[in-house]
Amino acid sequence: MFFPVMLDLYKKLQEISYPISIFFLEYTLAPEGKYPTQLREAVQAYQYLLQDLNIDPANIIVGGDSAGGNLALQLFRHINTPHLQIPIVIPESAKPSKCILSSPWLCMDHKAPSYISNATYDLMTVTNLSRSASRWKGNISDDFTDPLKASYEGWSSILSPTMVLSGRLELFKDDIQEFCENLKKVGSRRRWNG
Repeated sequence: MFFPVMLDLYKKLQEISYPISIFFLEYTLAPEGKYPTQLREAVQAYQYLLQDLNIDPANIIVGGDSAGGNLALQLFRHINTPHLQIPIVIPESAKPSKCILSSPWLCMDHKAPSYISNATYDLMTVTNLSRSASRWKGNISDDFTDPLKASYEGWSSILSPTMVLSGRLELFKDDIQEFCENLKKVGSRRRWNG
């Protein structure tokens, strides 16, 4: 879902001669890659952009769709508070300038009311989501895997300006709305549009 949006944005910016490059991370999927494999790959990729390509973090926007949105949040959290199993430390001064989250998968317990009320509208099912979560992280639940369960007070310092997109009939809707409302409580200017 995210790729066509980014490709369309890329084409429109090229039409007006606005210089842009898009870097997609092809991270290892579960069950081949267990948590925190994907975070390790994201940190390595971000380090590559900063050190090998010498891209100024002020010119980097990190984004993701669904599990990729979760991974984008993991990257921001790692920059703020490095994951104990990831040896690469990125200084907070190198944090990406912006974040775009499209239907981010924020909580793996799938208990919000929209998982029931929107079940007939979304292509995803709770059964498939639960199976995917289990294959990825097993029984682990921490601030990296389940961003919605993390203390919301910290997000205002962890995230750069962030745009969050979601649909009103998707399973993740209530989790996304709660995440954005929590950001508002701590004075964040991020906005939820459901």
